[in-house]
Formats: sequence, structure tokens, C-alpha cells
Amino acid sequence: MAAQLLTLGYAVACIFFAAVVRGYSGFGFSLLAITSLSLLLPPVQIVPSIFLMEVVASLHLLPGVCATFIGVRSDGCSPAAAWARPSACMRWRTRRRRR
Repeated sequence: MAAQLLTLGYAVACIFFAAVVRGYSGFGFSLLAITSLSLLLPPVQIVPSIFLMEVVASLHLLPGVCATFIGVRSDGCSPAAAWARPSACMRWRTRRRRR
């Protein structure tokens, strides 16, 4: 029981440290987490969970990817919706004339 608690504490500390490094640099979470956890646990148990953590940590980037590559803007207006109902996707801008 004590060995399991030590392993759990070590795993939490490694994950936290790897998350801090990813927060500062933007990459390296998987590298640090897998290499540090593989000292105590088999990689078969580590890799799927770290992969899921990496996917969840990167979900906030999805709207930008959709807007850039797919053509779906973050306000929910896709090219198909703009074709079907253009007024829903238009943003009217009024310019004031300079005098």
C-alpha cells in the first residue's frame, strides 16, 4: 500500500512538472512525462494516458485550426452557411467619413 502511494505521488509530481514545462515552452509534456514515468511504470500503461492528456490540453487550439484550414469561423459561420444565408454571417461595418 505504501509503495502504491509513493508511486502515485511520484506520478503526480512528474505530470505536474511536465505540465509546467509545457505551459512555459508550449511543448515537451509528452517527452518529460513518459520518460520520467517509465522509470516506475511500463510504457504500455503510460503512453495512452499521456496521449489523452496531450489531446485534452490541445483542444483549445481547435477553433483556430478550423478557421484557418477548414474555413469554419469561430463564430459558427461556415462557408456553406454563408452561401445559404449570407445575412447571418455578414458583419456590417459603417465607416465614418473624415472631414
